[in-house]
Amino acid sequence: MDLLIRLAQKADARGLAVLMGQLGYPHSEEWTAERLGRFSGAACTIWVAVRSERVLGFVVLQWFEFFHEEGMVARISAMAVDGSNRREGIGKALLAAVEDDALRQGCSMLEVTSSLKRGDAHAFYRDLGFEENSTKYLKRLRNELK
Repeated sequence: MDLLIRLAQKADARGLAVLMGQLGYPHSEEWTAERLGRFSGAACTIWVAVRSERVLGFVVLQWFEFFHEEGMVARISAMAVDGSNRREGIGKALLAAVEDDALRQGCSMLEVTSSLKRGDAHAFYRDLGFEENSTKYLKRLRNELK
């Protein structure tokens, strides 16, 4: 079966929830469906990779404008490919979709952050032309609401 890359739909919530769990962010299907509805179209697109009606991967693209330089920036804020389907070109296909999407949105830069513990992901991004050029610092201001 061919791999289909398309915009996510509410019916994809179950598959997305499974992948979010694999990424280390376990959420219910209902929570994921609510997020899909809230984020889709609000300076954000969510792409899925589907084969035989099964969601095998996803990527979330958000875009915004920096104050200090011209142009829009696209940020990959989440991405995962099912653990049993890695190294099949799914991640590359998803990134090709978001690169095209970022260009359509008028973005001149595409960025991604990745946890320090995800060495395989770092190699994947480097192989696709991403350059490590900054360090991210994070301070949680309050506990996440449940």
